[in-house]
Amino acid sequence: MVKTILLKIKTLIKVRLEVANFYYYPDVAVTCDERDLSSNEDFILYPCLIIEILSPSTASFDRGGKFANYQTATSLQEYQDLRKDTIYSVFSVFA
Repeated sequence: MVKTILLKIKTLIKVRLEVANFYYYPDVAVTCDERDLSSNEDFILYPCLIIEILSPSTASFDRGGKFANYQTATSLQEYQDLRKDTIYSVFSVFA
């Protein structure tokens, strides 16, 4: 059986984290949530995937406080941080 999934994939869009009371601009944010898909807001409230491209100047913050805040999003299923100077990535999958 083939299942169709609607996605909204955006770059340069904010992710709103209600519990942490923060907005961030991840490098890539994906949502499958109907509330985001039908919304005209300039942010995603229910991300299922967030990807951050790390640089030496942002890696500490991206892996520290920002990552901790991302974990407050109950819809988040996967977070990836990719180092732009290597060919591997670190995956954090949430159950």
